[in-house]
Parts: sequence; structure tokens; C-alpha cells
Amino acid sequence: MKPETILQKDILDILFENRNKDYGAYNLRKNYHTRLLKSLGFTIAFVFVVSVWYVKANSTKDKVNFYAGKPVTDIYLKALDSKAFIKKSKVVKTN
Repeated sequence: MKPETILQKDILDILFENRNKDYGAYNLRKNYHTRLLKSLGFTIAFVFVVSVWYVKANSTKDKVNFYAGKPVTDIYLKALDSKAFIKKSKVVKTN
């Protein structure tokens, strides 16, 4: 290689100048940035989908709480009129 062409060539071309470029290492190193960006994009998309799924799964309105492995649900009681349930008791006089 001529000294004046060294500054114009890529480092991979200098490294693989007298070597076989067809066996795969040259191609892997040449396309490294493209593969890195694709894998980073897929990873970010996967984390986004999983986090959206997790938030959606845990924000349901009919959430059931668990206590000691058994489901616990809330029970709402309606207020009743207390006068309707008062019993009149009779006092029995004994001698």
C-alpha cells in the first residue's frame, strides 16, 4: 500500500488488505453500526410493549386483593332505616 493512500482508506480496508474478506469477519465489522441500531430499536420497542402491557394489566377497575392466597373483595353495605328493625319487647312481671 502506498503511503499517500493510507489516509484516504478506511481502517477495515487497511486491516483486511491482504486477507480473505469473504469469510464473514469483514462483513460483520463493516455493518456493525447498522446491526447495533436495529438491535437497539428492537430492544426499546420490546421494553415499551412490555411496560404498556404491565401498566394496563395492573390498572383494572375490578382489582381483586389477595390475603393469605385467598381473594378478598370489597363489600359495600347500604344504609338501612334503623326504625324498621327495632323490636318492641314486653316486660313480664314475675312475683
